[in-house]
Amino acid sequence: IVSIGVGGHAFYQSESGAIFTRVKALVPKENTKLNQHTGMFIVTVLQLEKIKYSYGRVLDETRLSNTLYLISFHVSNSIL
Repeated sequence: IVSIGVGGHAFYQSESGAIFTRVKALVPKENTKLNQHTGMFIVTVLQLEKIKYSYGRVLDETRLSNTLYLISFHVSNSIL
């Protein structure tokens, strides 16, 4: 699970856990595998965007879903 907490801080955890009000979990689409390497890559991309968000501009579900993240792919559809 990749989660985003207060202030846009993102983290990866391989085990399931409890998600509370101010934490948003990013769950992979059906039939999509998320391993540690892919999870940490996504966390890194999210951390680079963290500067945009603060107490007055919280990263909520609407802002998260409206944010475009550009990720490069090989022809084999694997993440670079």
